[in-house]
Amino acid sequence: MPSRSPKIYIPSLWHDANVPTAEKRFPLPVHLQWRTFVALEGGSIVLSYLGFSFFSWLLFFAAIGLVVSWTRYWQWGHALWPEQFQADAVTRAGRWDLIESVIVDTSRFITIKSPEFERYKNRKIPMHTFIEAYRAGKIDVKGDLLTALESHTEWGIDCINWEYMHFLVFCYIPETFFHNRGQDHEQVTQHYNTGNDFFGRFLGPRMVYTSGYYHTGDETLEVAQDQKMALVAKKIGLTEGQRLLDLGCGWGTWVRWVARENGVKASGLSISAEQLAFAKKTVADNANKREQENITWLLRDYRDMPREPRWDRITCFEMAEHVGIRRFREFLRLVYDALDDDGVFYLQIAGLRECWQYEDASWGLFMDRYIFRGADASLPLNWVTSQCESENFEVSHVETIGAHYSKTIEAWYKNWLGNKEAVLSDAGLEAFRTYEIFLAWSTRIARIGSSTCFQIVLHKNLDNFDRFKLGQNRLGAAPVCTE
Repeated sequence: MPSRSPKIYIPSLWHDANVPTAEKRFPLPVHLQWRTFVALEGGSIVLSYLGFSFFSWLLFFAAIGLVVSWTRYWQWGHALWPEQFQADAVTRAGRWDLIESVIVDTSRFITIKSPEFERYKNRKIPMHTFIEAYRAGKIDVKGDLLTALESHTEWGIDCINWEYMHFLVFCYIPETFFHNRGQDHEQVTQHYNTGNDFFGRFLGPRMVYTSGYYHTGDETLEVAQDQKMALVAKKIGLTEGQRLLDLGCGWGTWVRWVARENGVKASGLSISAEQLAFAKKTVADNANKREQENITWLLRDYRDMPREPRWDRITCFEMAEHVGIRRFREFLRLVYDALDDDGVFYLQIAGLRECWQYEDASWGLFMDRYIFRGADASLPLNWVTSQCESENFEVSHVETIGAHYSKTIEAWYKNWLGNKEAVLSDAGLEAFRTYEIFLAWSTRIARIGSSTCFQIVLHKNLDNFDRFKLGQNRLGAAPVCTE
């Protein structure tokens, strides 16, 4: 019987069509995944609270050391100077037959417009180098950006450069330790007060900045958003007269929906003055009696959410990521105190896969730097549910809607391209291309499972809670079967 040659795994800093996908995109071992990193950071925070500053800093640097320990799988020399070490990395792995895969004619995919990037005409370009050059107009793509990113392994390398390493160590990691009111207000309002017209260029008339829900995949963005809202109302069993608080209400579309369609007395809470001004004006312009009589708007931090009288339903659509890892349990305690004992908490939160890959890290750093600064509580499902259960919530239902998110963001991307001239006139090339990268890359990332979105229905873990009734609300009347 012929002996089998051992498999040689090559990190996804380089790619070749002849290498099986499982070998090109292998996950790191469990003990080196994000939960270890988060545990070290969490321990550091606890120790700082207890006054053990020396040990707090010790754990902080241990977390940094964990990143460095990943060099067993991803040598920093190859990451920081990929154009110098590509060939060396391949030959170290014993794959001389792949030497040609790192030397490519990138002109089939990108157009180099600046002399400083000439060296990337015949070798793969690090993705973060490409991002900065593309934002500045120094590199263009052949065709549209989404198509280029779908094939980026043929012309790019998923790695980190010095600029993004500096951001990771001196911005991203330290910011996870604080998430105080000042930091959260600055980071959130800096993004969401960009301008209602700006966001309307890609969100469309519904102005909903969260995932829609598709039944066939052929629906318009507006139908998908309406279907999402109708689905959530059903999952949490909304009935007329209930009191609902929406945390991070955005432009108020969900609050207006439940007040109008379900007769709910709804309050929308947001830290963004521009969003609430838009919401109030929309209610006034529509002149819908149910909306005008049943809606209250609250301009305040989530830490100041009203807790008396308690709420029948509390919803949070993709805001909790901004709460941060450090404040997440505190956030859940506030929600628990504000929720009626028979109430339901709906948490829709963007998340990541447990076995992450290099492209996930490249995309995540870009997103935190330019789009959702401080949204570090976007983590795998097991982390989210364990935090909820630790604060005495019970998970009633979870649905992963990452595929729906991909289609939603793709619709946003098409809207953005359709309004290109208006955006260029109002905000300029760099702003247009920054959001073009965000929307195109996020479409791909959600499609391949790198990021996703969870719809989680929770209630207090109390003996007398009617769990069966909540399940009936979600599923509706099931067909009766007979033998």
